[in-house]
Amino acid sequence: MRNSIVFKLWLYMIALVLLVLTLAWFVHTNIQTRRYFQQQGDELVREGYRISALLEKEQSKEQQEQILRTSAKVLNAVIMLMDKEEFLEQCQNLHDNYSGNDPKLIHHDPLVDSEVKSLFAGKPIVHLGPGKILDLEVISAGVPVMSGDKVEKIIMLHAPVAPISNRINDLKQVTLNVGLEGIFIATILSFLLSRRFSNPLLEMNKVAQAMAHGDYRRRVHKISNDEVGLLANSLNTLALKLEEKITALEKIDSTRREFVANVAHELRTPLTIMQGYTEALVDGIADDPQEQNFYLNNIQDELKRLNRLVLDLLDLKRLESGQHDFTKDFVDIKTTVEKVVKKFEPSVKKNKIQIKTSFAANLEPIMGNADRLEQVLINLIANAINVSAPGDVIMVTAGSGAGCLHISVSDTGPGIPKEELPFIFERFYKTDKSRKRSTNRHDASNGTGLGLAIVKGIVEAHGGMINVQSRVGRGTTFTISIPNNQRK
Repeated sequence: MRNSIVFKLWLYMIALVLLVLTLAWFVHTNIQTRRYFQQQGDELVREGYRISALLEKEQSKEQQEQILRTSAKVLNAVIMLMDKEEFLEQCQNLHDNYSGNDPKLIHHDPLVDSEVKSLFAGKPIVHLGPGKILDLEVISAGVPVMSGDKVEKIIMLHAPVAPISNRINDLKQVTLNVGLEGIFIATILSFLLSRRFSNPLLEMNKVAQAMAHGDYRRRVHKISNDEVGLLANSLNTLALKLEEKITALEKIDSTRREFVANVAHELRTPLTIMQGYTEALVDGIADDPQEQNFYLNNIQDELKRLNRLVLDLLDLKRLESGQHDFTKDFVDIKTTVEKVVKKFEPSVKKNKIQIKTSFAANLEPIMGNADRLEQVLINLIANAINVSAPGDVIMVTAGSGAGCLHISVSDTGPGIPKEELPFIFERFYKTDKSRKRSTNRHDASNGTGLGLAIVKGIVEAHGGMINVQSRVGRGTTFTISIPNNQRK
């Protein structure tokens, strides 16, 4: 509980309330006290002048005594009248209303010498301090009674400070009551505010704990528009990104395992064949020279196949890592297509199929690598030949549009099932699931299963893209799109 945000917020708010109330009470008390004393002193001075005016009108001692007695009762103060020799003539409201010249009261307690001099110079004074006459804290006011330009008498008014202290005590009590009410209100507010802040924080903690245990699907649902909301959004974004990264890593790991399995599969077949032929030669089973040559030729073919597989893997690795080992220059795509088609003339005649070409009139050179583009066309046309039957026609077209060069290779073969189209550019993927070497598959590269993956890598290295459209029994079309606005 001591470490919870509820307790800390409550403690801070209580401390703030107490600090504000203490400062307010201190400032307010001092201001009110000074203001009250000032007002009381001014009031006593005014009363002193009023009494002085009344005394000037009444010459008899009895009447003056009556004026002083009445004023003392009304003001609840001690009023003294002293002559210019500082002898006491009248004293009202002091103990037994003493009247007369008492040497003990001649002294001007609680005034100081400077204040006495001011009085006899004709200036009124106000003094706050303990007085021996009343034996308590008093506020004193002195007013000179003038006769022309001369001071004839001095009127002193001494009012006790006790009523003022009572008011200050009342102010303290009010401040205490307000403080207790403030603490109560602060407790309620701190509870409400802490719940508002702590609930999303607790939910974020649960989400973070779930993320720590591998669950990245949980989200913070109660999101406000303040800093806590920003933190919640950041945590949700983090969870989403981590989920995407983990999914991607899992996919990469799955692809890696699948790749290793595929490579092992591709290597196992030629190695098994070579092992069988080699054992036959070592054991002397094939003693006929012609049969031995047959075995050796098969071993040589499998070695070539392994070499092609290794080269294709290295080539694909470089393409996927972005380490392109080719330079770009202007390529006349019409010349490149015709060159590749000419290479397939023996295979076309042997299989009794046709390759036709079509070029747009506005065809312009593109920035690329001629050898790599030839490799792309060789793979696609070889695939088309492998799935074509005698009498079929393979169509190669090239044109421009939307800022790109478009090259299409179409065949009239058996086509590719719709559910397999998304996977044909994957490494080692073949439409015949048994992976038997047959002519009915859309991956050339001499049987390594990497041809279309390499084609895709080369096209993307040129800033382009490749897509495929196919219908079972109607043939397949591969279309390459490469931007024609690239520069060296």
